Amino acid sequence: RWEDLGSKGRTFVAGGPTLGELAEFHSKEVTEPIRVYAGLASAETIEDRVALAVSELVRTGGFQRAVLCVVTATGTGWVDPEAVAALEYLWAGDTATVSVQYSYLPSWISFMVDSGRAREAGSELFDSVYHIWEQLPEDERPLLLVFGESLGADGAEAAFSGLADIRNRTDGVVWAGPPNFSELWTSFTAERDPGSPERLPVYQGGHTVRFASEPSDLVLKPGEKWNRPRVLYLQYPSDPVVWWTPRIALRQPDWLVEPRGVDVLDEMRWYPLVTFLQLTADMANSIQVPPGHGHNYAAFFADAWAAVAAPEDWTAADTARLREILTAQAAAAARSKLTS
Repeated sequence: RWEDLGSKGRTFVAGGPTLGELAEFHSKEVTEPIRVYAGLASAETIEDRVALAVSELVRTGGFQRAVLCVVTATGTGWVDPEAVAALEYLWAGDTATVSVQYSYLPSWISFMVDSGRAREAGSELFDSVYHIWEQLPEDERPLLLVFGESLGADGAEAAFSGLADIRNRTDGVVWAGPPNFSELWTSFTAERDPGSPERLPVYQGGHTVRFASEPSDLVLKPGEKWNRPRVLYLQYPSDPVVWWTPRIALRQPDWLVEPRGVDVLDEMRWYPLVTFLQLTADMANSIQVPPGHGHNYAAFFADAWAAVAAPEDWTAADTARLREILTAQAAAAARSKLTS
């Protein structure tokens, strides 16, 4: 029910590009996107909320779309509007996106006290969707994509035992601003190829998993291969969510030893406890910064989804146009927050 969705759920299901906006962007037939969400008040347990969301996905025809995206929300239940809109623009609205709420705490608080719920929600939701998806005839299955941002990235990772599992059960993944304790992210980063920096690792030559801090990181060099399904982590050098960890209180991280990222000051130094407290304070305001910095990924999703799951007729010029739309959308949302 509408009243049970909560404010984050109502914003999500009522948002996104209109048919008119999609038609203006494309020169072909467009479809109204499907968005499905279950709020905390929709059902008592996470299992019941997932069951409700998946049944609604079936009822609305989500499994008959070209693309089906499973999203693990942030701690408050928020789903990044630019991330979903980017995918809807890419596929002319022939998409279905599903998410459920598991908490009401801001992600930076949930990091410390409630991260287990995100993992339970991410695993339960993906497995339930996958159970139906895998029973469909192979030539009738939609592309099965996975998205998570912030604590949602950690929660979405929990659905998979490792890279082989991701390859076997998805058609593409985008995880933005993953918290430092995310298990797969930690493993890929720790096992990065020699010579690649912590802030932008190269894992197994970038054949499946890639990390990007700006659109140019997604441009393939001549002869370079990026196999499908593709796994992409978006992480800015200045995103405190990515770099916050209790370990930094007593140990200097590699990203402050190596050459700095483009938006990390050369003057920044590591001090025991002090740097940890600075990052802790930064997390609370990490999204109140211009796109391209901190925890604000906004327009970057145009390039991310274009790299991971673009339709065959998609072009670089389309990505540039979409980037402009998402930038304007994020700016309008920021102005609205300031006004309110």
